[in-house]
Amino acid sequence: MPTFANGLPVARQQFGIAKEATKGTYAPPTAFLALDTLTPDDKITMLPVVGLRGSMVVDYGSVQGVGTGDLSMTGAVFADTIGWPLAGLLGDAATTGAGPYVTKLAVLNSAEGQPTSHSFAHFYSATEARAYAALQWSEVEIQYTAPDLAKFTGKATSLLSAQETNPVASYTTVLPFAAWQCACLIGGVSTVIVTDATVTMTRKLMVINGLNGTQSPAQIFVGPLSVAWKISGLADASDTLLAEYLTNAQPAIDLTMTQSASAVLKIHSSNVALTGAPFKMDKDVIEIDAAGTAIANVTDAGVSGGESPVLVTLTNSVAGSTYV
Repeated sequence: MPTFANGLPVARQQFGIAKEATKGTYAPPTAFLALDTLTPDDKITMLPVVGLRGSMVVDYGSVQGVGTGDLSMTGAVFADTIGWPLAGLLGDAATTGAGPYVTKLAVLNSAEGQPTSHSFAHFYSATEARAYAALQWSEVEIQYTAPDLAKFTGKATSLLSAQETNPVASYTTVLPFAAWQCACLIGGVSTVIVTDATVTMTRKLMVINGLNGTQSPAQIFVGPLSVAWKISGLADASDTLLAEYLTNAQPAIDLTMTQSASAVLKIHSSNVALTGAPFKMDKDVIEIDAAGTAIANVTDAGVSGGESPVLVTLTNSVAGSTYV
C-alpha cells in the first residue's frame, strides 16, 4: 500500500497584521485580514560564480545576494480592516470620536515622511507562520463594480520572511461593503450614473542594501504618493465627464460607501485632472470612461501639513493610532 503525504490546503490560510514599535522588529498580529488571495514571494538575488578555470562551462557556483519579501493580496473591503493598507500607505492618521471613531488619512509630510511599518503573518497549517517584518505598502487599489462587493488590491515589500509562532486569529464581525452602497459625486453632484470606479494610490519604494552583514534591506524607503482615478458610467445629455475633460475643470471626486453610521469609507480628491474621456459604443446605451490624476492640495492634507492628493475618511471601531 502506498504512503500518502498530506498537503496544506489553501482554505486553511490566515493572515495577521500589526504595527511595529521598531521598524524591522516583528510584532505579533493584533488584527486579522479576511483576504481572498495572497501571493508572497521571497526574492533573493543569486550571484553566479563564473570565473574562468580551464573547463568549457559557465557556472562554477552560486552565492546568495540580497533579498526582500514581496506580497500582493486581494480581498473584499471591510470598514475596519481596510484601514491597515490605507493607513500604512498614506501614513497621516487623525482620529476623533470614540465608538465609532472617525479617522482621516492623508499623506504624511512630517519628518522623513515615512509611514509606520507593519508586521505581516501568513499561517496555513504549517508548524510556524511565515512572518514579514518592516513591511511598507507600495500600492492600494480599490475597485467598485455595481453588482459586486467592493474589492481592494494591496502590494507591499518587507524583509525576507522568517518563522514565527502561529497566532490565534480573531476576525472582524463587520460585513464587507457591497459596491452599490457607494455614492459617487463628480464636482459635488451625482449627475452621471457611475457603474464602475477605481482609485489607485501608489508609492515607489526604494530598497536600500548596506554593507552591514545583513542579507535583508538596511532600509525600505517610501517615495512620494500618486493617485489615479478611473470612472465609468452612462453618457448624459450634458456631456458632463467629456466637458470636465475638455475644459480641464479638474473636479472633485468623492466615493462614499456607507453600510451603517459606524461603517463608512469615503475617498475624496478635491482636484482631479482628467486625462481622457472616450465614449464606448459597444452596448445599446452610450457609455463613457474617464481617467484622471489627483492633484495635491492643502485642503486634502492631514495634521502633518503640506499637501495631499487624497483624503480618506474611515468611520469604524478602530482608532487611527492602532494602524500607524
